[in-house]
Amino acid sequence: MHRFQLSLQALGQARHLIAVGRSQGDLARIADLVDSFLDTPQMEACIARFRALPGGAAMMDERYPPLQPDLERLEALPEESLGHRYAALIRRFNYDPEFFRPRPVDTDGRWLTQRIATTHDIHHVVSGFGTAPVGENGVLAITATQIGFTAHPFATVRWEEGWELPVAEWRRRLGVTLPADGAPYGANAC
Repeated sequence: MHRFQLSLQALGQARHLIAVGRSQGDLARIADLVDSFLDTPQMEACIARFRALPGGAAMMDERYPPLQPDLERLEALPEESLGHRYAALIRRFNYDPEFFRPRPVDTDGRWLTQRIATTHDIHHVVSGFGTAPVGENGVLAITATQIGFTAHPFATVRWEEGWELPVAEWRRRLGVTLPADGAPYGANAC
């Protein structure tokens, strides 16, 4: 029976993936796909990996609150600060800073998916990857694996406690030595 349930779950996830493709990346369809992984062996593996990161277990156990940005306050920070650059990205593309699907954070899986969703655009700013599809792939690769970076895992960073720091300082602290800003797929190319 367990194998049958896993097969049905995989079919449902494939259906969600197809819906994402057909919608050309509609955020509601992406949220449906993400939600389809809650309470799965894959999510349990993600939770275990997050908990093993330095600071990950403590952050998860305290249910560190999901990001709730105050764009006006962030825009008032110095131009090179993380907060200002994040707010500029959100305004530049007319993004909704609360684009993510609100969900309770009562389980480890729900908290982790909410944390990843709410900090996604900060990863663009710090990594230098743009928002075109190839830049999105870069950010997703960093989020999933930190490939190509000797950086501190972005998922466990308490960004909200350092909005005023320059992006260059965040990069230094996190070990981001080759940000993608100037690359054809970088933030400066958008």
